[in-house]
Amino acid sequence: TETETETETETETETEADICAETGKPGSTPDRPANSDHDIVLVFPTEGTPEKWELRKSWLDPIQALYSTLDCYAESRSALAWILANPVKRKTARGMPRFLNAWFSRANDRRRGGPSMPAKTQAELDMIAKLEGRQT
Repeated sequence: TETETETETETETETEADICAETGKPGSTPDRPANSDHDIVLVFPTEGTPEKWELRKSWLDPIQALYSTLDCYAESRSALAWILANPVKRKTARGMPRFLNAWFSRANDRRRGGPSMPAKTQAELDMIAKLEGRQT
């Protein structure tokens, strides 16, 4: 019927609009394809092949959402400075996501005053007070 044909045509048009004709990738446009140079935040030198790893906004933004109290962009620049200052400790391209996540985790712990410590028991608090000459 005529209504079914119109619905099929609309569905095909929507699907075609979601995929860039030039890149063939969803969510991209001819002037800014997905994973384009516009998505690159920093470039880290790496050990082995490839010789560099591109930190992309599409990778960093979801991590930033997880570390909401941390400026992951600033911490990424600090991590790059560390890599540049310590060339013998460069990571492989494959190891860079793990390296940066560990970097963000340590930075987050520093902001909170270190990794969480278990609370002291009342007996421990009493012993500390006794050693300090205080009464509880």
